[in-house]
Amino acid sequence: MGIFDYEQDKKLQEDLKNLFEGKVRVSKEGLKDFLKKEESAPIEETEVEELNIIEKEPEEKVEVVQTFEEEPIIEAPKFMDRLLDEYEDQSKPTIAKTGDGFLAYGGGGENNSIVEVGNGVGLYKDKDGPRLRLKTLIASGSVTITDNGDIVTIGASVSGTDSWPSVSADYYTKTETYSQTEVDALVSAVSGGESNTASNVGGANEVFKQKTGVDLEFRTLSAGDRISITSGSDVLVIDTILNPTPGPLTYVDFNTSAGDPAYQEGRLFWDTVNKTAAVYTDKSDVILSVGQELYIRGVNKTGSIIPNGTIVEITGAQGNRPTVAPAIASSATDTHVIGWATHEIPVNQEGLITTNGTVADVDTDGYPEGTMLYLSTTSAGQFTSAMPEAPYHNIHVGIVITEHQNVGKILVHILESNTLEDLSNVNGTTPQDGYVLHHNGTYWDAVNLVDAIRTDSNITSQTVAYSATSADDIILCSASNVTLPAATGLENKKFNVKNRSSDTTCEVDVAGGGTIDKATTQTLLGLDNIQVVSDGTEYWIL
Repeated sequence: MGIFDYEQDKKLQEDLKNLFEGKVRVSKEGLKDFLKKEESAPIEETEVEELNIIEKEPEEKVEVVQTFEEEPIIEAPKFMDRLLDEYEDQSKPTIAKTGDGFLAYGGGGENNSIVEVGNGVGLYKDKDGPRLRLKTLIASGSVTITDNGDIVTIGASVSGTDSWPSVSADYYTKTETYSQTEVDALVSAVSGGESNTASNVGGANEVFKQKTGVDLEFRTLSAGDRISITSGSDVLVIDTILNPTPGPLTYVDFNTSAGDPAYQEGRLFWDTVNKTAAVYTDKSDVILSVGQELYIRGVNKTGSIIPNGTIVEITGAQGNRPTVAPAIASSATDTHVIGWATHEIPVNQEGLITTNGTVADVDTDGYPEGTMLYLSTTSAGQFTSAMPEAPYHNIHVGIVITEHQNVGKILVHILESNTLEDLSNVNGTTPQDGYVLHHNGTYWDAVNLVDAIRTDSNITSQTVAYSATSADDIILCSASNVTLPAATGLENKKFNVKNRSSDTTCEVDVAGGGTIDKATTQTLLGLDNIQVVSDGTEYWIL
């Protein structure tokens, strides 16, 4: 009995290759003669469960090419008789022995084609002999791939942003020889056609759907939101669409546990330390915590670098920006303190000044947390925990919230104590020695003490003996005596008596025999004065 061994004979391999490609035609009689000559070969039978045919182990083997994964040995006559009966019609293939093997031509095998379903970009590349070659795809970055029956949907998993990263997905082609059972393989060989199927490889989203008749159906790709698909000769390029036109947003969800991203000016993210949205400014060492900090921009025109953590004041303006310099409370003069430098500001460069919020990486060693800080009276730009006293300007600049030599942190709080000149209802006349604050009926003003007394009091000047009335307040005398009215009925009334003479005395007494400090008369020597007040009964010296 003729036996076929699928491993060695190169001549028969070539014959079978021609048979598979339909290049030769032989008669059934020739094949039958060949099979009869091989019937004497002894065999051993074993059952092959999957193929449900009998394998034979011959003493002599005729080799044919095997292009499939399995390599069984098949009993030729029994199987070939079945094929000859099945293909008796002349339109079916004819078979005959030729040389050391057999060949066939013609037949009713499948001439397969590819039909791509859906409306997207095709995945079919080409056909290489019996092999159908397909492009496969893998999701990368923010691209997602979803199997939706006939369509594989490509989407983007980015949320909460209007600026989309560039993401591309590379695709590769893989040529796969699809295995068939031995029986299907031999039937295809005899019939002269290909019985194709397909399978998905690569472990990603599947593009082969099913086989319908002789058509192999594959899913096509549909571009999802903000995705573009470009078909090349061997690859499909899937990319995100940059800078889309955003629609109205209801809200944005941040990743609240991701930490700070790489620096890029204008990047918005979640500050996991301060628990708020944050923005990278044009200064790579500054993060603006939204709602918790306020900055202004100032120009350093001092000729020296302004270090981080320096308390600064406004000194002028340049290029639509205020100029700033280290502040000092060396006098009672207003210093226009605006905040703390929140980073190092080079000479002639703009920098950010924190007016409200926190300044980090400041040396607060020796200042316990909660310490109130004031502008230094001795070192420009520095702070002290001792409240300055007059004549120094008292300016509260912040509170220590972290004590540390290198990474101390200060809560900025600028509060200047006002001087008298700063008060809205006080005249800004420059104070002088001997001046007092005097209200002139409209506002407070700094005036000479004598002028203030004259303005508030009824003053009378006498050169002769004078009897004062209750309307008098100040009596300037150069005579021998001044008589005050009786104290009865004049409770809280005050009199000031001044002896303007330097070489005569002035006697002060009370009408009706009243007393001043229990005495009936008080003597004023040259240039002396006396101030008395009535208790309703008598006078007392103040």
